[in-house]
Amino acid sequence: MIKKNTSICVIGLGYVGLPLANELSKKYITYGFDINKKKINSLKRGIDLTNEIKKISKKLFFTSNLKDIKNCNFYIICLPTPVNIKKKPDLRILNSALKKISNIITKKDILVFESTYY
Repeated sequence: MIKKNTSICVIGLGYVGLPLANELSKKYITYGFDINKKKINSLKRGIDLTNEIKKISKKLFFTSNLKDIKNCNFYIICLPTPVNIKKKPDLRILNSALKKISNIITKKDILVFESTYY
């Protein structure tokens, strides 16, 4: 069970990350992070260009700035894991994200990787 004082950051606001962040924001301080600034600006205006959710929570904070998420203590990484011709996952996107957040996470933080691949 997640503690009430948990501050959550969902990294990657695609078809999995955005609905997840939207639901979590109903009970927890939640940030949605994505490197796509156009997507972030649309979401801040209440517009979901992918039509994944009908109503964006007013309690959900959107950002593409790592400084805005440095005080979070629970990170859920929802990024694509493409599979190559040999059916092996291409982890470059995940590795890139981990490299970026490595400067802001602490030993006490929790990281969760969401993937459709095993």
